[in-house]
Amino acid sequence: MFASGEVRKLYPIECIPLLFFPMKLLLTTVALLFLFFASVDAGSFGDVTTKKASSMISSKKGLLILDVRTPEEYAKGHLVNARLMNYYEKTFKDQLKTLPKDRTVLIYCKSGRRSAETLAMMKELGFSSAYNMLGGFDAWSKEKRRSTK
Repeated sequence: MFASGEVRKLYPIECIPLLFFPMKLLLTTVALLFLFFASVDAGSFGDVTTKKASSMISSKKGLLILDVRTPEEYAKGHLVNARLMNYYEKTFKDQLKTLPKDRTVLIYCKSGRRSAETLAMMKELGFSSAYNMLGGFDAWSKEKRRSTK
């Protein structure tokens, strides 16, 4: 309606700008939903320092601490409440499959190589959240953090 009270018919070509706003809103919404669900499916994986690992142990209920060293290394000392799974065993990957996939897992070895490879395996197996402790038990011990022995 114009100031004079006149009603004017809109031609299809004049309606095009009115169509862009709802379409832009719809595309933005779809893109945001995609990003949200893509990040949820991706899970949480990465490397953490010994300081961050210590904080996780103190604060995360249900945290599973996984030691992937040999039984001999484990016997010399390990993180409190750590579960041992020998990386070098032939059934290692099958043993990983028995762990609950919905729990956060903190993985460590002697120096970080085996635990980094285990992290990649866990991601491939569909775990929701797992972290590799950088520097492994060597770094943990060097910083005189709490462990057995």
